[in-house]
Amino acid sequence: MRALLRGLVAVPVFALALLIALANREPVLISFDPFMPTDPSFGLRLPLYLTLFSTLILGMILGGLASWLSRPKG
Repeated sequence: MRALLRGLVAVPVFALALLIALANREPVLISFDPFMPTDPSFGLRLPLYLTLFSTLILGMILGGLASWLSRPKG
């Protein structure tokens, strides 16, 4: 029963992620230069879906780490 419920949740989530990736394939400029954002000395040109998914994964990792570190010791 648990596997069925997990599948009922996982399949739509993966389908939605695939649709987001297919709809957002255009490259965007990620600038790390706050003084010249239009022509940065250091920047990356990545597909928008990769930027979105990596931000989501990084947020999940940082949130899990913060939750783990804030647990009471004992």
